[in-house]
Amino acid sequence: MFVLGIIAMCQGLTKSFGGLLACRFLMGIFEVSLPAGATYMMSTYYTKREAALRFAWFFNFALAGPFFSGLLAYAIAGLEGAGGLYGWRWIFIIEGIMTSVLAIAIFFVLPNFPEDAQEWFLKPHERERLVFQLEQSRGAEVRGSAIDNVPLWKVLIDWRIHLFTMCFFCCDITAASISAFSPTILTELGWTSTVAQLMTMPVWASGIVSAFLFTWLSSFLNKRTPFVLFCICLQLGGWIIMRVYVRSVGVRYFALFLMSMGTFPQMPTLMGWLSANLRGHKYLGVGMGWMIGFGNCANFISSNIFITTERPYYPTGFSVGLGFTVLGFVLVCFACFLCIYKNKQLDKRRASMTDAERERDDEIHFKFLY
Repeated sequence: MFVLGIIAMCQGLTKSFGGLLACRFLMGIFEVSLPAGATYMMSTYYTKREAALRFAWFFNFALAGPFFSGLLAYAIAGLEGAGGLYGWRWIFIIEGIMTSVLAIAIFFVLPNFPEDAQEWFLKPHERERLVFQLEQSRGAEVRGSAIDNVPLWKVLIDWRIHLFTMCFFCCDITAASISAFSPTILTELGWTSTVAQLMTMPVWASGIVSAFLFTWLSSFLNKRTPFVLFCICLQLGGWIIMRVYVRSVGVRYFALFLMSMGTFPQMPTLMGWLSANLRGHKYLGVGMGWMIGFGNCANFISSNIFITTERPYYPTGFSVGLGFTVLGFVLVCFACFLCIYKNKQLDKRRASMTDAERERDDEIHFKFLY
């Protein structure tokens, strides 16, 4: 995170386009490990029911970046010419410095894993209670347990990791696309570039509110599939409005809210859904890292399908986005079906086991959640 801030700052100081590309490349390397590591760390601290809401906090802080960056960019634009630098350079410099300073503080306050948490963070009785609650939810997952002795290749080909990652990927197509075509809509509404920055804030705010609302309901009811499918329907509504190109700019601005409110609750819910169906530090570490790392590759697609010469209709971009959203709906239904099917298989296996076999079975209490 510290190096990420330094490289972000260098974007504002580089003197060439090649230098800017090099900074962007290096940022990608350091940035991808941050959310993957953070979500993995969080997944070790919360029960299956609690995880999604905590992931929502994490993603909403990520959303707060675009939410406040519009306001910050509006404010920093006033530094145009200060120190002989353009205003956009000051945005990178100031935000990069903020990131690095925060990284130094976090280095000293980030706790260890629950079973090794420092006493200043968790008192001994608090640590014991937390580990007990986690074992009740996930089973015994202390590092070095049998579940963590599984070969890495088995983890890498696990169907759960790849299926839920593809669901995340389809969702992230929308998240990555919003910023690509929203400037066109905002300028068509008659706002200047600086005011348009401010008008993106309500869109991000709607995503933050809906993410908290739907993940809380999902955690409270201990259900995931209905909420994810409902959010995908909101997404579809937004994409359809864009694809048919409703003439009213206000309606297309409203479509941005539908897409935001449908997209951003899905991301923490899918993260929580995957983590709830994985056991052991090895599975969680690979699963969280793969979902974030590969799932965010949706940016490769979204950044290349909104072709400038197709503005403002963007038939290619809107068709691809709509297609991936429909695919996401199908994949979520398939994931739910597989979880139900696997539970029935586990029930049959348990029913045929002797008492002695049940005592030795490490997965006797495991159940796929959906």
